[in-house]
Amino acid sequence: MTEQQMRTRGGVMDELLEKAFDAAVIVDREGRFVYNTKGSLALRRMAPEEIAGKYYWEVNPDAKFHTTLESGRSQLGVVDVVEGRKCLVNIFPICCGSQVIGALSTVLFKNLTNLKQIIAKLPDAYGVEVDNYNTVSRLATSYTFADYIGESPAARDVVQQCRLAAQSMRSVLLIGETGTGKEILANAIHAEVNRRVWTHCIKINCSAIPDNLLESELFGHEKGAFTGAQTTKIGKFELASNGSILLDEIGEMDLRLQSKLLRVLEEKEFERIGGTRLVPLKARLISSTNANLRQLCREGKFRSDLYYRLAAFEIHVPPLRSRAADIPLLVENLKQRDQLAFTLEENAMNVLTKYRWPGNVRELRNIFSRLDIKYRGQQVSGSAVQWELEQSIDYEPPTAQTQQTAMAGLQAAAYARMDALLERNGHNVAKTARELGVSRATVYNWLKKQKNCKV
Repeated sequence: MTEQQMRTRGGVMDELLEKAFDAAVIVDREGRFVYNTKGSLALRRMAPEEIAGKYYWEVNPDAKFHTTLESGRSQLGVVDVVEGRKCLVNIFPICCGSQVIGALSTVLFKNLTNLKQIIAKLPDAYGVEVDNYNTVSRLATSYTFADYIGESPAARDVVQQCRLAAQSMRSVLLIGETGTGKEILANAIHAEVNRRVWTHCIKINCSAIPDNLLESELFGHEKGAFTGAQTTKIGKFELASNGSILLDEIGEMDLRLQSKLLRVLEEKEFERIGGTRLVPLKARLISSTNANLRQLCREGKFRSDLYYRLAAFEIHVPPLRSRAADIPLLVENLKQRDQLAFTLEENAMNVLTKYRWPGNVRELRNIFSRLDIKYRGQQVSGSAVQWELEQSIDYEPPTAQTQQTAMAGLQAAAYARMDALLERNGHNVAKTARELGVSRATVYNWLKKQKNCKV
């Protein structure tokens, strides 16, 4: 490739980079940006004019371009952190004959779940190490606030609270029903603090591990501390040093262990089981639960003093029925993320917005997976969606009140987004309707109801 070809835009190469990767960057031999895909600009939250003519180290000092530019060798599987998002990066030299004239960086973060599944299915003969799978798997669950989909007032409010919580290193308690996105928000709080540094966000489900093993999982143990302790084990609090630890389902923790956790939070130090050396607590604690901890405290099932320690910053994550206006956005996101190949009739979207969603976004995703299997490449009617909902283990018939609340929320958010979407789309009603998940006729009807509206 010649330098002129590298700098020529609008060709097949640009289209390939835009579609094949979540983000891609080309720099010249001096390290100056030649090209950034739309995904790269969105990832860095920058406009084209903000990045044009700059050197890569002015934008990302930790990028590894210099190694490839100097040696002419590719770098594969580099882990980079961009705006809190952990990414898998490959860097390739661009050569003209034997001379390195630039470098191409390709980035993956959205499609890592698919990559993880591919690695898991590879035969042992391919020589893919377990560490490779572990790295990709951890990157695939590296969430930021961009992964919490929603523009409703409830969604914006909870994100704003989480951003405020991220500014402090105090403990955070996320309370919400199952499937509301507590894990995403916990990861996003961690990522907000660690925008350029890869630190661990260790997760542990307190209800999934027996009480007699949970203490060892959290604090570790020394060799010989108990029967079966044949080696020294580092606990989750040590592994999360300088990062965060998420204690999911904290309400299920045994009272005895609650007492030990309280002491750790008060003293900011702990000991491994069977150990004598004090280890400083350097991890930020984020807890989550779908239980009513205050009620558990009144019943004597949860320590009130621990509750106050955990809830230095208490955030209530809204259920999906409280932000029904976000369902069209979630539908669009799920279809792209899971590569679902079906479309919804307008009455199907109405069915979705009227439903109570006791299983929240997790239930929505499950319904869509079933629809994709049955109706791939087809258009799905409202009756088909209703039938699938009724087969759900969490199914609850919608009440008149929930229907009215959901539709009111949907219309309020649609009005709020209408002008901005039309402006962004050049007053293209068809495109705006697709983004809202409604028909063009619905958009026109909404517009007619607005005062001083010009289409």
